Order: sequence, then C-alpha cells, then structure tokens
Amino acid sequence: MRMTLATIIGLAIVAGAQAQPITPRSTGGHVGQPTPAVEFESLFVLDEEGVPKPIEGSADIAALDRNTLISTETREALEPAIKVWLTRLERLTSENIDLVVKLDTSAFQDFNLKNVENLLFINDSVAMLASAGSLTDSLLEQDAIDDSQAQQNRRIVNDFQKNMIMYNAEKAQKDNPNDMDAQLQVAMTSNYRESLRDVFWVYSKMLASLADHHADIAKTLGERAGQVRIELEAVETAPAGRERIDAVRTLLSKLDYESQHELADLALRLGPISVARDN
Repeated sequence: MRMTLATIIGLAIVAGAQAQPITPRSTGGHVGQPTPAVEFESLFVLDEEGVPKPIEGSADIAALDRNTLISTETREALEPAIKVWLTRLERLTSENIDLVVKLDTSAFQDFNLKNVENLLFINDSVAMLASAGSLTDSLLEQDAIDDSQAQQNRRIVNDFQKNMIMYNAEKAQKDNPNDMDAQLQVAMTSNYRESLRDVFWVYSKMLASLADHHADIAKTLGERAGQVRIELEAVETAPAGRERIDAVRTLLSKLDYESQHELADLALRLGPISVARDN
C-alpha cells in the first residue's frame, strides 16, 4: 500500500516536532488569551535548489530576531535569562548524554515500526530530553518577556516547525516513492530531531569542542582509554573538521555512561556555548 503524504505528515507530527501552544502556560490559575497575530518574516526559507536554509542553534533564539514585538534593546537585555535556560539545557544534555548518543548513532538509523523496543526507547528518550522546555517558555517564566511577545515567538517557531514537517514528508515520499518504511524512517526521524533541536545543538557543540581539544580526551579517560584505543587513534589521525567530529561521535558510542558524561562535561568547560545567536 502506498503511504499517502497526509499519513506521513500526521505520523511525523505525532512523532516529532510538537507545536508550542500559542496561549501561555498557566502560572497561577489564569491563562492569557491569544493576542492578535502580527506579521513576521518566516524562518523557513528555501535556497535556489529548493532546500531549506539551515538554522544553527535554537529556533526560539532565531525567532527572537524576527519578533517585531521585541526591540533590539530588549533582545540584548535577554541574554542573562537565555543563559539560565541554556545552562539547564546543557545540564540535561550532559546528564542524559547516553540517550543522545544512542539516538544519534543507532536508534534513528534503526527506526522501524516493527522494532517495538527501539521505538519505545526513542519515545522515552525524546520525552526525557524535551523536559528542559522551550526557551520561549523559560523567558516567560522568568518575566523576561510578556505574554504577547511569547505568543508571537511561538507563532514564528511553529511556522518554521510546520513547514519543516511538510518539507520532510514531501522529500521522504519523493526520495522513496515505493518504500513505505523508508518514507516513515526519513520523515519521522527528521522530525524527532527537529523536536530535539535544542538538545542536538548542545550535543553538536560538545562534539566540536572535543574535536578541537582531542588531546584532552585520553587524559580524561585515563586507564579507560585503552578500551577504545582504535577509536582514540581515529580521532587523533582524522583531519580537523567534519571527519574528526565524526570520529569523536563514534568514540562516544563505544564508551560507557560514566565516560560519556565526563567527556560531555569536559566539552562544555573547554567550549562554552555563547548565548548570542549563532546563525
């Protein structure tokens, strides 16, 4: 049976990027009403080849720069509040680095509706890793922005997420017209990753930091370094850049949780993430 585009999109929405509610969360019994929509410049932009232009980092941070309800002065003043959220996100990612590594290096690649154990792992991991909450929610909870500014930021993020879901679903069907399983694997894992965009942003920074300071990896592992000698040698000999980052990723996948956690913390100490927008 041919998988319809509507079915793929529906499953992708359930699986991955869940839209942020436009009304703010209740903090004391009263939930604010949606404010009138204000036009904004979409974060979803296709390049000349019809491919979405990438956004590095948090979509919520990028949305702040498109949010006309937030002045330049206010945006600059938000950095301490953003740092509070980012610190929580970094801690969540480091403490659950084993889940992130497994999702990245095996679970998503092995996605199959018949593999119930893997599906349960993905669902449980996504729920755990999403628990840091969105930056927009955090800024509202810290009273750094008001309800109308938060609602507008969610609109901008939702627009980006929904367009990405549609794009991924259409691409999955186009690239795999006769393979329903492949369509699902591409569409749903793409949107799982989008739903964990913030966590994978921190994770990518960790990988890059370890790649830039690869000489410190063996020192941190100590006697345990001998257990991953081949992977360590691959990190040492790989050219700087993408190949070395991929070698670090492979190395992490071979380590136990304690070692992964130590290296994650090391990465954050050596390469702290800026609260300024990266893209």
